[in-house]
Amino acid sequence: MAMQARIEQLSQIIILAGLEKQDRINLQPHTKVQRYSKAEIMLHEGDRLPANSNLCFVYASTNRARSCIKS
Repeated sequence: MAMQARIEQLSQIIILAGLEKQDRINLQPHTKVQRYSKAEIMLHEGDRLPANSNLCFVYASTNRARSCIKS
C-alpha cells in the first residue's frame, strides 16, 4: 500500500530540499511512497516515459529494498 510522503522525506531529495517549506507542503498531497524489492526493476535505461507519467525519486535504499517517492 502506498502512503503519502512526509515533509521530512521530501526534504531528503536534493532537488526538493531547496524548496521553501510551504512549497513542499503544497507538493505533499500529490506524492506517494512506493517500496520496491531489491531485485525489482523500476525503469530500464532508455525507457521513454509518457508525458503524463509520474516522477520518481529514490530517497532510501537498503540491501533489501528501495523506497521511491512518486509525484
